[in-house]
Amino acid sequence: MNLIQEIFGVAETDVMNTVKAIQTGAEVAFEDIDAALKWCAAQVGPITTTLSTIATDIAAISPALAAAGPQGAEVAAAIQLAVPVLNKSMAVINTFATQMNASGGTLTGDATAVLTAVNAVKSSQAAAATVVAAIATPAKASAPASN
Repeated sequence: MNLIQEIFGVAETDVMNTVKAIQTGAEVAFEDIDAALKWCAAQVGPITTTLSTIATDIAAISPALAAAGPQGAEVAAAIQLAVPVLNKSMAVINTFATQMNASGGTLTGDATAVLTAVNAVKSSQAAAATVVAAIATPAKASAPASN
């Protein structure tokens, strides 16, 4: 693990600890809430890049999926299920980012915003991983089933 990954991993761990504290009703310092919100805002760029890559990949493999028979249909179905989750999560993240920008980069002490933003980030990451895994599944030509 390189230093940058270590830093981001620690930051995400801190954010998840803050989320757990909020969910259990524990007192959370404003600084921790703000740090969690800033972490969420920092995720917008990477998630947007991932979505753009996924859209390009989907467009590139769509013809192959249609020709791949049943396995291609399975991959297409996985993509169809995950894409709406990605879109919904990105809408929440974009709303959050807009609120952050409008507030001058801080939503001081807004614990609800932390929960909403972290949930959207995690949902979009999970949906993106589902789509990427589906795209990575090699589409094989359908072969006769053996009984």
